[in-house]
Amino acid sequence: MVLSYMQANYNIIKMKNMRNFKQLSAALILSILALSVNAQWEVVLPDTNVTEVFVSDTNIFIGTDAGNIYLSQDEGQTWTDLTYNLPDNYIGNIGICDSNKLVCTCGNRVYTSSTWTGWDNVCPLTSSVNSMVIDGPNIFVGAGSSEGIHASFDNGNNWSDISSNLTDKYITSVSVYMDTLLVSTYMGGIFLSTDTGGSWNAYNQGMSETAFSLTKNSTFFAGGSFYIHKLENGSWTQVFTTSQQILDFANKQSFIAAVGLDLFISADSGSNWLKIAPTYTTFGLRKVDFYDDYLLVGNFDGLYKFNLNYLSINETGEKKQEFYIYPNPVQSDFIDMYLVSDSNEDIHIAVLDVNGRTVLENTCEAQKQKYPIRVNNIDNGIYTVNVWQGQTYMSEKIVIMK
Repeated sequence: MVLSYMQANYNIIKMKNMRNFKQLSAALILSILALSVNAQWEVVLPDTNVTEVFVSDTNIFIGTDAGNIYLSQDEGQTWTDLTYNLPDNYIGNIGICDSNKLVCTCGNRVYTSSTWTGWDNVCPLTSSVNSMVIDGPNIFVGAGSSEGIHASFDNGNNWSDISSNLTDKYITSVSVYMDTLLVSTYMGGIFLSTDTGGSWNAYNQGMSETAFSLTKNSTFFAGGSFYIHKLENGSWTQVFTTSQQILDFANKQSFIAAVGLDLFISADSGSNWLKIAPTYTTFGLRKVDFYDDYLLVGNFDGLYKFNLNYLSINETGEKKQEFYIYPNPVQSDFIDMYLVSDSNEDIHIAVLDVNGRTVLENTCEAQKQKYPIRVNNIDNGIYTVNVWQGQTYMSEKIVIMK
């Protein structure tokens, strides 16, 4: 069945569903998928300037701009103040190393707590600590100005500067995987070390902007001011256009989450991304972490959670539908959308340009696996195909180059 362009008189068919579909399409802005349905977002802790979100098992930790750390062990219903003797300064990072020792960065200092009832200042620096990553007993922190990378290999008891060979020591982010340590710098690009900082090699091929955040999933990812990049075969590749600075990443199995002004989610280790706009806040997002089937997101005015089940993606990251578009890039008047689904609900399709404008809409019955879509009236360029079936949303970028 060939899908034709939606005519004005088509509103006699499935009017209720089409009104809902148009409302959804209006909320898709400059993205693969941007949803603004209140049901997917919940307010966990309002009126709090959240500067850090960290989850460990059933423990939810948040840090604030005033130097407070709070712990919830009941999904955010109640909170315990763990601030104790911390100074009134910005909590940038929270983590746990071996022996269940709590670690945080507060302003330009690193603190540890073995009992969670008081803090020891273990690494005083002169510049604010921008990032921290923990791997077992190993703690790596990156600071601004010319402070560089400092590391502890014994749960924070002893510290050393491991950045003597770095050409730029203003660190924006740090990530680690086994023996590989990756850091991003403000002006000098990205550097990699395989000997715990004894030597550093520039890793900037394909990177065209400053990276402000790093993470490791199937490979390393970097977030800049315009793109999310993926490291493959020693070179960086742009995998998604954000047009906003990425401040933090979080990982859970094949899921990757990133935050800037909006929330970005990949369920397939970074191959495809969804852009999701927050609904309860007008401020940009700052920190993110996974908690069960939710994402916890913090910003200037509170802590929020996003329900991943709303996206109909299960815990292992596998989509309930098999969905792809062929050929891509598109060099003809038609593309074929393949969708294998157990649902009998109608399938709604919208094609959006890079400015978020809908250039094509169609609705068809769920009768078979292959759905041809006519694109002969669409100009060359990059587009997003958004598909809605019931409460499940799918999306894929296409390039038209006829």
